[in-house]
Amino acid sequence: RFTDKYVGLPVVSVSARIDGWSCIKYDNFTALKEGIHYMVEKQGCKKIAMVTGENTSEDAIDRLNAYKEALLECDMDIDESLVVYGDFSEKSKNKIRKFISTHPGVDAMVFANDLMAKAAYDVMDELGLKKVIPYTTRPIRSGEIDGVSYFFRTDQEADQMMADGRVIEMRT
Repeated sequence: RFTDKYVGLPVVSVSARIDGWSCIKYDNFTALKEGIHYMVEKQGCKKIAMVTGENTSEDAIDRLNAYKEALLECDMDIDESLVVYGDFSEKSKNKIRKFISTHPGVDAMVFANDLMAKAAYDVMDELGLKKVIPYTTRPIRSGEIDGVSYFFRTDQEADQMMADGRVIEMRT
C-alpha cells in the first residue's frame, strides 16, 4: 500500500480520508451553494448547469447535493438534464462540448473541480463563448499563465479585494 511508506511520520491528507491519517477537507458544499446563490440573486441566472464527477466519488456527490440544495433554496427546479457527469479531468471536454451545443439556454455553469472547469474554458474558447476567470491565492503551477486559467494574487491582494467588495467568494 502507498501509505505504508509513511508509517511513523506525521502525515496530513488533503481531501482524501485515509484510515489512521489526519485529514483536512474544504467546505466545498457551502462555497458551491454561496456561488449559486450569487449567480441567481445578483446576476439573475435562471438556468444553471452543473458539471460534476462520477457518481461514485464522495466529492462529486457532495458538490452535486450542494448544487441541488442551492437551486431549491432559490426556488428553482432541479432539472437532471442540466447535470453533466464528467471524470474530474480535462477529458470531460467532449461531454462538455456536447452539452453546450445541445443546451443553448443555459446562462451559467458550475464545476465540481478545476480540471473540468479548464476543459470548459477550452471548449468555450473553441466556440467563441464568454467565460469568467477566477482568482486564486494558491501558487502558480507549471504551464499555467496568469489571466488564462486563473488570476493569481497574493493573500494581501485577496484580503484587499475582499475589503473592497470585489470578491463574491473566498475559501480558506
